[in-house]
Amino acid sequence: MKKLFFIAFVLLLMSVSTAGAQKTDKVRSRLKWDRLAAPSNADGDIEKVYFGYTRPDGKHFNLVADLSFPVASDQFTGGDIKEPDINFDGIPDLMISLGSVNGIGDFIYEGYVWDSQTRRFQLIKHFRDIINPEIEPEKNRIMSYDRHDDVIEISEWSWQVGVLMKTGFRIEKAKE
Repeated sequence: MKKLFFIAFVLLLMSVSTAGAQKTDKVRSRLKWDRLAAPSNADGDIEKVYFGYTRPDGKHFNLVADLSFPVASDQFTGGDIKEPDINFDGIPDLMISLGSVNGIGDFIYEGYVWDSQTRRFQLIKHFRDIINPEIEPEKNRIMSYDRHDDVIEISEWSWQVGVLMKTGFRIEKAKE
């Protein structure tokens, strides 16, 4: 009886540890990454963020994100890259920071999902509309928290038939 309980316990532990595991995609897991670049224009301001990757077959791709407006190079706060699972399919995607949208630290990102069919990243329309995106995989949603003085705009985004859409919105008074 103890042996049977021990085997059941081990199987339970294995299922719990693999439940949160991400899927693997043979191509996605073997990409070679280029350095992120934020080249400046003739005035020295940053207008775009470039990021590249090469697949195992040697095919190279560039991701180019236009900033909403030029930013002085010494003021540019973007360029961070995160790899959450944005579309909740179990395969890591990309979020590239485009920097702060105001002086209080609200950030926007360009979002790209990995497409296993085409074996490349696809731009997510409207992802940059999500201020301070918080990925909530347990609820299959992305939350946005955008503060304006003493008001916080909270938006909920979810996937509807393969398209990211705003599915909720509310305003709350900020707590000091």
